[in-house]
Amino acid sequence: MISNMSNANTDEITRHELFARDMFLSDLATDLDAARREGREEGREEGIEEGILKGREEGREEGDILRAKKVALKMLAKCMPYEEISEVTDLSIAQIELLANENRVCETTAKYRSEKPRKKFTIVLFA
Repeated sequence: MISNMSNANTDEITRHELFARDMFLSDLATDLDAARREGREEGREEGIEEGILKGREEGREEGDILRAKKVALKMLAKCMPYEEISEVTDLSIAQIELLANENRVCETTAKYRSEKPRKKFTIVLFA
């Protein structure tokens, strides 16, 4: 800070000017440091606010998708056509097919075949 003073001659005015210059440079460096810290803090605060807003938006989108999937599952349980489900929920046909396969909803029913012979029932009507 005062390293230039050792090079100055013993003139008191020169020493005073060098000292004032060093103090000015030191104050300038301190002000710049403070401004940087303040700028970083403001940047962090803005970043946090943006992150919160983005998180809320993503949460809403995920909630909308979950609601659409719940509605689609109910419609699949009633064996409604995929195209109609897609129109109502805004899910793609591929998403609906995946949802149906994952949840085994609305599978085509095959005739029941058992190894055991079926019992025959007779209906008796009384007159």
